[in-house]
Amino acid sequence: MNKGTFIAIEGPDASGKGTQQKLLVDRLKLQGLPVVTVDFPQYETSLFGKLVGQMLHEEFGPLSNIDPHIASVIYAADRLKASGYIASHIAEGEIVVANRYTLSNMAHQSARLPEAKRVEFIRWLYRMEYGEEGFTIPKPDLYVHLDVPIEITQELVLQKAERAYLNGEKKDALEADVAHQIEAAKMYHQLAEVLPEVTSIQCASEGSLLPPEIIHELVWEVTKSSLREDREGIISRERES
Repeated sequence: MNKGTFIAIEGPDASGKGTQQKLLVDRLKLQGLPVVTVDFPQYETSLFGKLVGQMLHEEFGPLSNIDPHIASVIYAADRLKASGYIASHIAEGEIVVANRYTLSNMAHQSARLPEAKRVEFIRWLYRMEYGEEGFTIPKPDLYVHLDVPIEITQELVLQKAERAYLNGEKKDALEADVAHQIEAAKMYHQLAEVLPEVTSIQCASEGSLLPPEIIHELVWEVTKSSLREDREGIISRERES
C-alpha cells in the first residue's frame, strides 16, 4: 500500500485550527479517503501533555523562568508519545490530520528568545525533533498555517470553551502575553517563508475574519496538492461533480 499523507493545521492561538481540522476531515471522508486525527498538546492523555498544561498554567513558577530549550523537550516528548500512532496510520496509506505539531513549538518557543538567537534555536529544534540524534518523529508533508491577525485572535481566545488544564481561567501564560503573541505570529510568517512544507492561508480580509467555510475552501485547495498520486482519481471526480 502506498504511503499516506501527514497534514498539520497550525497558526496562532484561537486561529480556528480545531474548526479547520474538523472541516478538512469531514471533506476527506466525504471523498471516501481514510483519515484519522491527532491533537497537540495531549493535555488529558499524555504524561508530557499534562506537564505542558501545568507549565502553561505556571504551576512550576513563571514560564519566563523555563528556558525554551527545556520547554521544547517537553512538547517534543508529547509528540514522541504519539509518533507510533501517526507512523502506523501513514504506513497503512491513511491521511493523518493534526491540530498543531512541531511548527507551533518553533514559532512560540523561538519567540521567547532574542531575535539574534532564533535561527540557531530553530536549527537545534529541527535536529531534536527530526534528526537522527534526536526523537525522529514523523514529519508532516504539509503544514497549513492559518494566518489570522493578532487583533482578531485576542478576541477569539476569550470565546474558547473552558479548558481543564487552566482550572477555569480563560488564557494560559502564552495566550495572556500579547507581546509574545505578536512575536510568535511574526515567527509563523518567517517560518512559512523558509520552510517549503509550510503554506500560509490568509484568513482575514479588511480586518474581519473570513467565514470558516471560505477558509476551508482555501485549505482544501492546498490539501489537494499535497495528497499522493493514488488519490488523484478521487480528487478529479470531485472537480467533475
